Amino acid sequence: MGDENSWQNSLDSDTYSIVDEGNVVLGMGEERLAKFPRCPHSDWHGYPVSNVIIATSLIDQWLAAGIIKDRIRRKLEKGEL
Repeated sequence: MGDENSWQNSLDSDTYSIVDEGNVVLGMGEERLAKFPRCPHSDWHGYPVSNVIIATSLIDQWLAAGIIKDRIRRKLEKGEL
């Protein structure tokens, strides 16, 4: 999902994904974001992450596209999701 939408975080050049406004738990630790590290290989492998810093530009992109609501935006800006 993240690769298809070019959801690249300018802070680390990795791609991130969030599902259903952050309502879907993706990992055993209640993670709600998936990270797809930039890889020199063609196969991408993503994994659940939490408490990461997402660039404001990507957060704004998700907000404008209706992927997240303002409540989730605030959590992302604080690194709380």
